[in-house]
Amino acid sequence: MKTPKHYKNEMPYKKYALIILSAILTAALIVNFSISYLLANKDRNNVFALGNVRLELLEDEFPDNRDDKIIAPKCIVPKNPKVLNSGASDEYVFLRVVVPICEVQLVDEATNKPDNKGSVYREIFDILCEQSYVSANADLSDFTVKDVGRFDCHSEWKLIFASEDNTEHTHTYIFGYSSLLTASVGMNETSTLFDKIQMRNVLEGELPENTDQSVLVSAYGIQSEELLNNVTVEDNKNVTVSELRAIFSLYEKQEGLR
Repeated sequence: MKTPKHYKNEMPYKKYALIILSAILTAALIVNFSISYLLANKDRNNVFALGNVRLELLEDEFPDNRDDKIIAPKCIVPKNPKVLNSGASDEYVFLRVVVPICEVQLVDEATNKPDNKGSVYREIFDILCEQSYVSANADLSDFTVKDVGRFDCHSEWKLIFASEDNTEHTHTYIFGYSSLLTASVGMNETSTLFDKIQMRNVLEGELPENTDQSVLVSAYGIQSEELLNNVTVEDNKNVTVSELRAIFSLYEKQEGLR
């Protein structure tokens, strides 16, 4: 498995990377005017740790144990990333989600005809939470591309960074979990960040055939002891957005993330 380009091959002392399998969405379009087909395949999820910690990135609802399947726009695929603390140390955890943006036109839901915005860069997947109560921090106002897909997340997760890469044609979201994830059984698993993915209703011929479009999820864990003399956290059961940003910046300084 290839090391992602943002990360060095040499790991500093007390740090390691675990690579685990999860799910990718691959787009191979066979399209009709208001219906198209998307091939779902497996993808990779990445786990990175700073300090003497262990964590697992879980997606137990994603159908990665089945054969490749065809889905249509607006069809929902379960995908529910969450983090398990599988080690003996308390840790702060983060999830990074990279979503593809493509220059496409959508079908207008009301008229079943092409929408009036034309072909513009958009996220081609909606990322959804099953619960109606979602995080108020999932603010997309920093994006220069205004027509993005819908991104709901559970309220325990806080959006701490969001960026757009015009070269790779992606949006990147980084979320921090607002509670310290302890090593105690029963308190060592986060809620899901989100629960499902839905392809938007892309117009026929807008996406090239046999083109892979992936939603990549990566998990990060930082041992709480590593933060001494670096970051002060007032309440480990209610870690603020600014505190989460400061914690994650410790990892960024070593790895040059984002």
